[in-house]
Amino acid sequence: MKKDSIKYIALILIFFVSGCATNPPQGSESPMSAREMCNKQASILYTEEGHLYTTSTIASILGYTNDRELMLSYFSQYPDIDPNYDATYVGITHLLIPFNLSWRNDITGVLHSLHGGDQKDVDFRRKKIKKLLSETIKNPKQDVISGLLIHAFADSYAHTKDEFGKNEVSYGPWIGHAVESIFGQNPDDITIKLNQTKYIAYVISLYDVMKKGVTNGQNNDSKLTDFIDYIKANAKPQNDGFFLNFHTFNKDKHMRKIDMFAACMQIKSRPLTKTEVQNVINSIKN
Repeated sequence: MKKDSIKYIALILIFFVSGCATNPPQGSESPMSAREMCNKQASILYTEEGHLYTTSTIASILGYTNDRELMLSYFSQYPDIDPNYDATYVGITHLLIPFNLSWRNDITGVLHSLHGGDQKDVDFRRKKIKKLLSETIKNPKQDVISGLLIHAFADSYAHTKDEFGKNEVSYGPWIGHAVESIFGQNPDDITIKLNQTKYIAYVISLYDVMKKGVTNGQNNDSKLTDFIDYIKANAKPQNDGFFLNFHTFNKDKHMRKIDMFAACMQIKSRPLTKTEVQNVINSIKN
């Protein structure tokens, strides 16, 4: 291969890597200690709608405490925040490092549910994560774990080809849905009818499993119906994106609190360790 070709490929890889994730948290506090500090800061008054805002909305509908809603929401977004656990960043930077391929495939194939399986495998993965989440969600001290599981659970719905429940095939761990996204068929775009059906199925399933985490909360099926109706009516392409305006469905002040908390956690909390993330991945794999 000519040197110019190698340089060209390297520049492409650098371009994609630089834009695929933000930065890991920069603080030194444990996630739980940072939560207390950031909860106070957020009350003075990134956001990937499919993770952060969706988790927040379902937690709010069910009557979760403010502490738990914020924590679960933030860590359901965490794998897309910290580049060390981001599918695109890890997928590219670890591609040519043979001794890191196992870690690479754990991040892409498990944490981001890009496992390449057929409908049987897709169903099994969803059931496995839901079962794990049904236990961890009961314990507020495991909200970091639950948040990461929620991320994998959401991606198990989003990261598949074809119609929901009918011969779905998961995107694979090597290139994920990169080609589809480039050509305007991003599986995370819920304005596409095929994807919206999967997103609504995920919302219903997340609501069902998160019920187990509240004893005195609101079992408010009517609010869930309102949210689903809002999705169907308002998930339309916009000039600056294609996602849902959660600030409209929820009270704007409430959603700004989520944003404030996420920003504060980036400053105050230490990043999750590889061992912490690997333990969650192993629970899904085993």
